[in-house]
Amino acid sequence: MYQTFEPELVYFAQNGLLEGPVWDSQNQLLYFVSITDHVIYVMNEQTKEIRTYLTSGPVGAAVLYGEHELLSAEKEGIFKINKETSERTFLCQPNQDERLRYNDGKLDPKGRFLIGSMGYNQTVENGASLYVA
Repeated sequence: MYQTFEPELVYFAQNGLLEGPVWDSQNQLLYFVSITDHVIYVMNEQTKEIRTYLTSGPVGAAVLYGEHELLSAEKEGIFKINKETSERTFLCQPNQDERLRYNDGKLDPKGRFLIGSMGYNQTVENGASLYVA
């Protein structure tokens, strides 16, 4: 027998493209990004309080990296972000094609950041890529 669930709107952005939800079960926090608004959101599931981390450009993914850090895939490259101080450290830039942006990312079991890309406004034919950082 299947259990049915009623969908619940948890956050509405007036603008933007919200993607990449990541659930932090230990802290009961939901992480997600607004690609076009250049923001990483963190929502407390209990209080609905929102914290934000601003990025320097379009951000396609953010993942938990250890207890105190995030990894983000941004137009300018891959960054490590300290969750307490918001300090950002540039790590690398796998994508050299200005017509592409990062669109999705997850950590694999080895702790590597798997990142997908796509063309802006889907104008770059054969531009989709998958990176490991």
